[in-house]
Amino acid sequence: MEINIFNDPIHGKIELHPLLVKIIDTPQFQRLRHLKQLGALSLVYPGGTHTRFEHSLGVAYLAGCLVKTLDINQPELNITPGDMLCVQIAGLCHDLGHGPLSHLFDGKFIASTRPGYQWKHEKGSIDLFRNLVEDNGLREEMENYGLNPGEDLRFIEELIMGVEASVAMWPENRARPENKSFLYEIVANKQNGVDVDKWDYLARDAYHLGIQNSFDYQCLLKSARVCEVEIGQRNVQSVRITEKVCELGGEARKQHFPLKDNRVCEIELEKKNVRRLTICFRDKVADDIYDMFYTRYTLHRQALQHKVGFVIDERMKDVLVEADGHLQISAAIDNMAKYTRLTDDIFEEIRHSSEPGLNGAKAILDKIAHRCLPKFVGEARLKESRREPENHVKDMCRDNNLNAQHFQIYDLDMGFGIVGGNLLDNVYFYNKRDLNTAFRIQSYQVSSLKPVKFHERLVRVYCTDMDQRDAEWHFREWCRINRQIIDYHEPVSNNDNPEPEVILQMKVFNDPIHGQIKLHPLLVKIIDTPQFQRLRHIKQLGGAYLVYPGATHTRFENSIGYDYLKKKKKKKKKKLRDSSSNK
Repeated sequence: MEINIFNDPIHGKIELHPLLVKIIDTPQFQRLRHLKQLGALSLVYPGGTHTRFEHSLGVAYLAGCLVKTLDINQPELNITPGDMLCVQIAGLCHDLGHGPLSHLFDGKFIASTRPGYQWKHEKGSIDLFRNLVEDNGLREEMENYGLNPGEDLRFIEELIMGVEASVAMWPENRARPENKSFLYEIVANKQNGVDVDKWDYLARDAYHLGIQNSFDYQCLLKSARVCEVEIGQRNVQSVRITEKVCELGGEARKQHFPLKDNRVCEIELEKKNVRRLTICFRDKVADDIYDMFYTRYTLHRQALQHKVGFVIDERMKDVLVEADGHLQISAAIDNMAKYTRLTDDIFEEIRHSSEPGLNGAKAILDKIAHRCLPKFVGEARLKESRREPENHVKDMCRDNNLNAQHFQIYDLDMGFGIVGGNLLDNVYFYNKRDLNTAFRIQSYQVSSLKPVKFHERLVRVYCTDMDQRDAEWHFREWCRINRQIIDYHEPVSNNDNPEPEVILQMKVFNDPIHGQIKLHPLLVKIIDTPQFQRLRHIKQLGGAYLVYPGATHTRFENSIGYDYLKKKKKKKKKKLRDSSSNK
């Protein structure tokens, strides 16, 4: 059996099973090459051009690594080759259902265009996966590699959707028995969020965005082990048949049924502790679990919820909503043939369309291209969450005689991945003296410096049709007055600083190669032209991305980096000349 090797910028040379390669070569999977992992964030972070395609390959690889590690270290788990292959396929196909703009598509676009219709990208992944298998005749291929399509396809779909493996009563119709519950924690872990999907995108996003990443998934991968843990209680029936007829009724928890031969069948319900196999980690890697969640928060804070990237995403969503009536974009989720053709290319289709019905969507795209966006006013952390953020900002407008229509208000949940509770509440550990006994770790056992709060609610405000500085001043004043609901601290003033108008506003770009690079305002004006923005759509290495999945970078990034290096070289030459003249 020939194993195919892919060269990945994050994991190096990765090997994938031939069946996975057959899935990768289908039109339904190739579609992921044209879906950016982070939606429109590349308009803020030039390096954020990586796609769902390469991320999916990475998750499939890590899923295989984890399940093989468990099999090698614990052969008693009886992990079959079919189990391993199904877990890898689920990792490969878990993001098939994503639409343009990533999570914004199902989170806000579908909610806006089809209110009341409950649809998530996981359902889209399952629908498209079924279409992929049937449309490409892969049932027979699965059988050739030892899989049972009737049972294993259902197992793969359960892994993609994610199931609650800690339920007290294991469902009878689940594709794998209770003694293999741990397999459901590898790709999409509904118990504690520690899964290979997160391991890959944390490393991949940080790399492409040029953000420092302290989390190393290898520590968790190498220490992972399956242990039996107590997950709760369930009712269990015990049956006892007695020779002597007794009175019917009995205790509250007993039922008596007379039999034909004068004997009595006594049924009693009792609570029994439920224990189940789950993935645990060495106690010494508890800090790495914290690092994983903290890295997730850092990525969201610095990039995924970036103040400019966030509003660009919202405006791009408005483009889809505006074009939906003409192009019927939201209806594609009901037709997998159409959904296979729905990618980020929809924005270029709208931009270059001559259809009058798309003029409104094109106008929004033009404003985005020329950075005619709502201006960021500020954000505040709410101490209480009883009122909607719109009500808070309406108070600000009313108190200051401002027009509420000039403001756009967004409610953001920012956190480590869970709402409330300790990050480690649902993570189990073991120590080297007893590899089979699982336990929980309290935060004080890890460090007294760890946070006690892992979630915050933000109100973010943007303005249109008014002076940005005036809006910022009113917002700060409102925050200062409403300290009972706003976590506000007086800014430190420094009268020695020059007025803002005197400072030359250099634009800072976060580059994955050179880090934070500053460019002159004139260069930024050139960058914002349609002629230069065109470079975002020209790949640096042409069609090489069809062979090297990570080769998604563009001439746009290269041009910015070239200018930076040229300027750096001039400074170095000048420094050498000055030093030689001083000798």
